[in-house]
Amino acid sequence: MKPFIKSLFSFVAVLVFASSNFSIAQLSWNQAGNFPGTVGSHVAVPNSASLNITGPFTLEALINPSATAILGKGIISKGTGLSIRYAMRIFQNRIFILTNSTQRIVSRSSNPIPLNTWTHVAATLDAGGVYKIYINGTLDTSATVAGSNPTAGTDSLYIGTSGLSTEFAGKIDDARVWNSAAGGLQIAAFMKSAMSLSGDGLSNLVLSIPFQNSTGIDGFFSTADHSRSGNNGFARNVTAFDLKNRPSKLHQFNDCATFATSGGAFSAPDDPSVSPTSRLTVECWLYPKSDNYGLLYKGTPPSTAANYGLRVVSGKLNAVINGNVITSSDSVKKEMVTHSIHIFRNYRSL
Repeated sequence: MKPFIKSLFSFVAVLVFASSNFSIAQLSWNQAGNFPGTVGSHVAVPNSASLNITGPFTLEALINPSATAILGKGIISKGTGLSIRYAMRIFQNRIFILTNSTQRIVSRSSNPIPLNTWTHVAATLDAGGVYKIYINGTLDTSATVAGSNPTAGTDSLYIGTSGLSTEFAGKIDDARVWNSAAGGLQIAAFMKSAMSLSGDGLSNLVLSIPFQNSTGIDGFFSTADHSRSGNNGFARNVTAFDLKNRPSKLHQFNDCATFATSGGAFSAPDDPSVSPTSRLTVECWLYPKSDNYGLLYKGTPPSTAANYGLRVVSGKLNAVINGNVITSSDSVKKEMVTHSIHIFRNYRSL
């Protein structure tokens, strides 16, 4: 008798649980924004209530500068020039944080941002007026400036500039703004991922622009906001920088298996330990090159009569158990590292 399936569901995600909802973060690197440093080159995000932050915040981005900034160059800036509300700049290989067009804190000269290298930079302001700068997930410096919260304003937010002659030259990826002060552990954990949101787990994330091409169409460049705030950007003289098969050194992995398109598989003999009858979790990380492939089967692939398994058909994740097939609503993107998981629970037998 086959068991009655109470809950059988599949999803493509890295889960961060909070309350009864979850948030989704995917580690990917297929594109970044290429900022030429010319006048007027930037990504502009229209003003919104969620970006009009007047208290604690976190600004973060992956940057790869191509030239030493003689003037302060904008990475993320709400407003420009004398109307800056909050901003993170780079100047002479150091990170500067401003509120209300006034410099508040600068990173240490002994820890310069290198050229032509990916570096994660983050800045926070907490409710006590404490500013902190993190470089590659490690605290660089901190300082307390009382009464320096950003004031309200109607200016747009910019990525890659903070005013006239402050255009950033190089690459920027995973630009994010939070309306809270992230802790060091949170910054270190999230700096390696492109963040998007489903649920309330990351409700303080108000902007997340990873510049990713999630369409599968070559040459597509997106400045869409992957938070739930809808703060989509508009690119001006900013283009896609192809990162396929070129992950930054910040993204650390252990060894993995590579499977050729002509086929190949691992196999193991049957054993009671891999034949559960009441509950089961199957999961794996993958970096696919096509839209149709098997991932794991107990039984003879590619039959849907397998005892259990995971496969991808036309880009959709299929969970198979006792001949039953459940198909994911989201697609598994090609050339993107994705975590897939299949959970089965047996409630009762028929």
